[in-house]
Amino acid sequence: MTMTNNATHERRRLAAITRVDAKGITGQARYAAIRQAEEEIEREELTAAAARQKEQSAAEQAKAERQRVASCIEAGRATGRARQLARIALSSPLDAAGAKALVASLPPDAAAQAEALRIPTAAATFGTAEAQAERTRMAQILGAEVAADRFAAAAAFALETPLGVADALAALALVPAAAAASRIPTIAERAAEMAEFGGSDAAFTSRIDGKPDVDAMWKKAVHEANISIGAVDPTPRPAAGPGAPSPTGAEHLARQHSRHNF
Repeated sequence: MTMTNNATHERRRLAAITRVDAKGITGQARYAAIRQAEEEIEREELTAAAARQKEQSAAEQAKAERQRVASCIEAGRATGRARQLARIALSSPLDAAGAKALVASLPPDAAAQAEALRIPTAAATFGTAEAQAERTRMAQILGAEVAADRFAAAAAFALETPLGVADALAALALVPAAAAASRIPTIAERAAEMAEFGGSDAAFTSRIDGKPDVDAMWKKAVHEANISIGAVDPTPRPAAGPGAPSPTGAEHLARQHSRHNF
């Protein structure tokens, strides 16, 4: 019989002999008592060895399941389909090869239906009990509400650490949520903003190739705002002839003063 730790076994055997001798047993009775103690030690060590082997096997199966799911997610990471593949991998025995073959048929996550991105927190029942337990742990992390806008961090906690669900979600809550995607304002929204600067309907009629000229609209709104605070001269002036000097700043200020000197 192979012992997992011969030194420990020998210490326990000697301790058992000492206990027998302390009882004052001699002859065949002593031999029988020692033999009984040794058999008990062997049974305990065999039970412990079996438990360690089972624990090691469970850890290996959990690791293999994490690697399977991670390989599926990786197959879609570069093309923005990681979340959909995570859902499929947690719901079926999809492997890396299958994920690579499937990824081209999926829309990007940004364009996918909400249901295609929802990761059920109850994992599908396939594989060994150990693999299913690990898959459930991953699903409860990736499918949590706090993971909705922290998918990359959630995947790291679920796939690269042994953290339990509660610890992983607590750590995940400390991670900043992904920044909202920037949105370009519509022409109507820009027009509304420019109207607040004093622009009129006429300010929005300038067009280039049939489309509103946003730059021209903005310049006109700013110009009218400048007029309202006296920063520019609103009086139309004929174009200066060739070589004619343009009004100086002093002349402009004088005109402004005469306009407001009642």
